[in-house]
Amino acid sequence: TNIICHAPEHVKNAPITVAFTRTADTIGVELIYEGIPFVPPDTPAPDFSGTSEGGFGLFIIKSSVNQVDYYSPMPGLASIRLVKNIDPDHVQ
Repeated sequence: TNIICHAPEHVKNAPITVAFTRTADTIGVELIYEGIPFVPPDTPAPDFSGTSEGGFGLFIIKSSVNQVDYYSPMPGLASIRLVKNIDPDHVQ
């Protein structure tokens, strides 16, 4: 949702390409979209007091996956790759 909510107005209706990968010990998803690569800020944990309306996206991402990569596969495109390590002996 961050890609959609924080996109510049001129790319609000641009397509987002989603690619899934699976290895013996990882599951990955990559989101490729028009724009410049996101550079995550060094921010503290979000405010869980109930008074904040945002700031949870990066926290949720970092808490849910083992690896996050932000990069540009080519000029004009940006990508976010999320990788989760899995135990192949416990996948059903």
